[in-house]
Amino acid sequence: MDPFLIITPLVSIIVAILGALVGGYMSRAASLEAIEKAHKNNLELQEKNRKDDAYNRLIEAMHDVKNTAIQLLNDEVGEYSIPPQRKNYLKRLQESADDQICKAIDTDRFLLSSEMRFRLRQYERDMSEAWEARGADYLEAVKNSAGRCLEDIIEIARRDLTA
Repeated sequence: MDPFLIITPLVSIIVAILGALVGGYMSRAASLEAIEKAHKNNLELQEKNRKDDAYNRLIEAMHDVKNTAIQLLNDEVGEYSIPPQRKNYLKRLQESADDQICKAIDTDRFLLSSEMRFRLRQYERDMSEAWEARGADYLEAVKNSAGRCLEDIIEIARRDLTA
């Protein structure tokens, strides 16, 4: 029997096994790389969603502060009368919105841009000054401060979230 007839199929089998091993290794490496990339993209998406949520909570809370101040101011100056039950609801809503803003300043600090943090510190200073006023003057100061801040944080959020 010719040894060439035995060696040729044996070499073919060895080459095929080596090819399968190398191909399997390369496929595994590519799969691991794809998994790592998908995981990284998922983490980035989660971070973006947390940032979006933080900005949305701030905007909604600031809107609530401004809106309740407007309604309570209109009641205070006699433009229209708010029933006591509604007035209590508005005051609770404003307190809740203030709490949300303070919480966002404290807990979402790492998600917010430096420009947003600076603007919120300015809002805190404005609100401290507003506390010195009483009645309609207080509500006017809150309305103005919250209104300016709302406009600013919407613009800041637009820039931060599209960057």
